[in-house]
Amino acid sequence: MKCPRCGKENKEGAKFCGYCGGALEKSPEPDIPPASVSLPRGGKKEKKKKWPWIAGGAGLAAVIIAAAAAAVILPGRSGDSGAGIYAPDQAYEWVLEPSIEADDIFYITRNNFAEYSANELMRQKESPYAVIEMGDSYGLIGQDGAMLGDMDYVLISDSNYGYVLVREAENDTGLYSEWLRDGASEITASDSGGRSVNRGIFYYCDGLHNVNEGLQEEDGDMYPVIIPDTAIPVKQSDSLYRTEDGEYLDWAADLPGKYAVCRNGSLMTDFIYDECGSSSEGLMAVKRDGKWGYVNENGDIVIPIEYDASWEQYQPNIYRMDEYTGEYEEFCYAASDGYIPLKKDGAWELRDTEGTLIIEPDIFEEIRPVYDGKCWVKQDGKWGVVQIKE
Repeated sequence: MKCPRCGKENKEGAKFCGYCGGALEKSPEPDIPPASVSLPRGGKKEKKKKWPWIAGGAGLAAVIIAAAAAAVILPGRSGDSGAGIYAPDQAYEWVLEPSIEADDIFYITRNNFAEYSANELMRQKESPYAVIEMGDSYGLIGQDGAMLGDMDYVLISDSNYGYVLVREAENDTGLYSEWLRDGASEITASDSGGRSVNRGIFYYCDGLHNVNEGLQEEDGDMYPVIIPDTAIPVKQSDSLYRTEDGEYLDWAADLPGKYAVCRNGSLMTDFIYDECGSSSEGLMAVKRDGKWGYVNENGDIVIPIEYDASWEQYQPNIYRMDEYTGEYEEFCYAASDGYIPLKKDGAWELRDTEGTLIIEPDIFEEIRPVYDGKCWVKQDGKWGVVQIKE
């Protein structure tokens, strides 16, 4: 099945392109209602482990209008009693009081394979917008609490050009993709199209290699080998990839063993990590013996490996998207804007990239990554935004 956007061949029956993330089921463009600034309401539901395209399309959730408050002194918690007021010289303050009821607010996985190798995609997309979830419906929300567009999408993911927002066509003939290009502030019904390169996947075989080395005979311009200027996670192979080995996505995904940290072609660690995220702010999330921590690009531990997964919505779609089952994987958010949200035994905290504690455990029920000095937090079952003070 050929993708109508990028022209790549995909397996029959696939709903989304394994190369650009676009919907493969074409349908007439529906009449899209004007964007509205609205927020979903609803109580806490049991956390799903599957993306919404495996479920039936749900109706639009009931909405409320968010009230953005001026910065105020944070009503914090002291000890086990939950009482106490933090002084205004503390490290954070409210910019949007907890007022938004939603099943979840989270960030999506980076998936821009035209600019990054797969090894650099194991982290969240950098964006001023988070995904807000209510039932089987999704939307985009800014840190001011304003919705961008509607709340009736069944899938939101990243692509070479920005967000891909998928909704069900009104005439029930299939799925319909809309786009929010990187740097834009408006969702449009047209895609960016065009031909784009694929940065491939790096692996280690007596040195650093990329699957694109075995694909360049097909089209050298489409498969460049550009070594990242940051450390990357790599797995090891006993042999170099060649086209006769089959689909390179399958080949790379099936590599056995664990991850090592590699920098400028040299191994900084042995192959000791069960999972390893991409570098951000000079740190990489690593998993060993069921726990997570963070190492720097030299492989030195900066955040002890004693935390739980902080990101339940990680999409491992950098491999074999055409076969993707829709299941989430637990992972850890990458550092952003100098900070890292951490979770341990159900308690959330925020540290900076040097390991200094910024927000103590149990102040908030959940904490999301920091962007532009602000982050989403959950308190008393509702979501709001705090500003981290310098």
